[in-house]
Amino acid sequence: MGDNFYCRYYVGHKGKFGHEFMEFEITSDGRLRYSNNSNYKNDTMIRKEGVCWALYNVYLFLIMQLTMKISFSC
Repeated sequence: MGDNFYCRYYVGHKGKFGHEFMEFEITSDGRLRYSNNSNYKNDTMIRKEGVCWALYNVYLFLIMQLTMKISFSC
């Protein structure tokens, strides 16, 4: 498997309080990013970023397992 890996999860909507969303990203360099935007009660955007090799290795293992199951079931 190559060194390039990028996974992003996004969920959001546009409603009474504007565009609200939550987002997670993990990259091949072990970077984990989190964003949460809510305008409820004039709240501000929350952004966090860090490096977590253990979490990256777990995601990589799970994706490899899923890929093998899909390729064997075809």
